Amino acid sequence: RRVTVPAGAGSVTLPAAAAQPFVLVVDDAVVDANIDDTTKWLFTSSDPTDTLPPEVQQTHGSIALPITFGSSGARTITVTSKGDGSVTATLDIVVDGQGQTVLAPQGPTAVYGQPVVLSAEVHDHAGAPVSVGIVDFMRGTEVLGSTPVVGGVATFVVPGLDVGTHLLHARHGGDSDSFILASESDPEAFAVDRATTTVSIVAPASIFVGESLEVGVELAVVAPGAGAPSGTVVVDDGTDSCEIDLASANGCTLTPTGVGPRLLVASYAGDAHFLASTASAPLDVLERAVLAAALDDGSSF
Repeated sequence: RRVTVPAGAGSVTLPAAAAQPFVLVVDDAVVDANIDDTTKWLFTSSDPTDTLPPEVQQTHGSIALPITFGSSGARTITVTSKGDGSVTATLDIVVDGQGQTVLAPQGPTAVYGQPVVLSAEVHDHAGAPVSVGIVDFMRGTEVLGSTPVVGGVATFVVPGLDVGTHLLHARHGGDSDSFILASESDPEAFAVDRATTTVSIVAPASIFVGESLEVGVELAVVAPGAGAPSGTVVVDDGTDSCEIDLASANGCTLTPTGVGPRLLVASYAGDAHFLASTASAPLDVLERAVLAAALDDGSSF
């Protein structure tokens, strides 16, 4: 038979009125109540933490007994006639402890591409740290990763979670050799935001009007974010614009019209994983000098 010590308790008591109590059954062919000590019964346990009934008087028939188990593990309960030591019976019992698993809540909100550290504490029924078994870190029924428990703690690093809120929980598989039952944590919400980006412009500071301007852009992800942004960057000088498809290019060509100072603005619109960003750089559009030449033959009139 198996009994479970609840989580947070140091012991478990099965009262005589329990739905499935322990019962002493006496089969006595000579039904003569209480004639001597042979109908008095003594109880012992191989586990000294157990609390057993005191001496019980019972002739032919049965009686329910209250028993308290003070620790987890296997033990043998022995009942012996007080008056006749040869009349005895044993019952093997396994007492399991209900394990306890707690998933640590999220610290600062993570961003896309940032590794997320998951940590779970595992204790036995009495609150002592557990150092056996495996913890699965889960999102619903999906196992994100598994790691052994060391000193009551299991830690796993998820390389990255998608943008959004994820309900995660930890599950300890228990350990039959240590009489620890499996346990699961309550779910914890882990949020992941879009990562920050920066964009910079690579272009000459000035050109002559009518010339083509090759504008390059450098789009970077700010740590601890990581990954490759998608989408487009638009470069605008206030009059003309060009668009860069990040999947295939890192620059575009502008042909400014008119002379004078301009401001180049590069705008990244962002995508599902990365935030928008902008950058600017001055540009001076110069007018070409007009060269004039005169020929004089030196004659005078």
